[in-house]
Amino acid sequence: MGFLSYFGIAGEILAEAWTLYRKCFWRLLPVYLFFSMPKIAEMLIFNDTDESSWLANAFQVLFLIPIWIGTVLCIGACGRLLEMVRKDDHGPWIKHCVLFGWGRFFKLLGAYMLLVLSLLVPTFIALFLIFLAIFLVKLIALPGATTVAASIIIGVPAACLAIWLLVKLSLAPYVSLFEGWNPIRAVIRSFVLTSGNFWILLISYAALLLPLFAIAYLIGYIGMPATNIMVTFLGILFGSFLIAVAYHAYIRLSGEE
Repeated sequence: MGFLSYFGIAGEILAEAWTLYRKCFWRLLPVYLFFSMPKIAEMLIFNDTDESSWLANAFQVLFLIPIWIGTVLCIGACGRLLEMVRKDDHGPWIKHCVLFGWGRFFKLLGAYMLLVLSLLVPTFIALFLIFLAIFLVKLIALPGATTVAASIIIGVPAACLAIWLLVKLSLAPYVSLFEGWNPIRAVIRSFVLTSGNFWILLISYAALLLPLFAIAYLIGYIGMPATNIMVTFLGILFGSFLIAVAYHAYIRLSGEE
């Protein structure tokens, strides 16, 4: 398979996910919004808070608990809703989505935690090595350019590793959700599903996330009024569509389409 064909397949996943997303937009959006309230509250409350305040930092850390719970339930409820729409199931979707998310909560939580930890481990290792390199450079009085070079040499491979792990593990929550595997087996299953499809998934996610980051950066750079609200609104739209893209990628790669 040529590299250019990956773009074609990624385009098909995005197009089919968009079709599914449009069918349930007015149901998916309130579900996503409801379970994302802790994250939205954290963004609106703490964005303008004095970072030197230890009390504000402590409350921000405590917010991680409801944020993680909300995120896990959001994936479960939105995934179930997308499944119902794809199969033309016209049952009581609110009840089905909420109960289905709670029923798979601990398996989903484990898969999501492994996904987050897979990103934190290379990040912390890279930061440690960068600080160590900076310390050694200053200790032997080398020029500042050496520090920058050392940071790039260490940081770029760590970033590549984090991206690779993110893509390889991105389907683990959906494996736990629909196949009922425990977190470890869900991670292994995600690795199997993404084997040979890494570039397809990377292109699919990048086509969605890069415009989001660019627009958010532009809004912040220009200093538009109500910046927090606009960025939050964009995050809701792109985040809900990202779940649809990841869900459809899982359906396609697992052969359930």
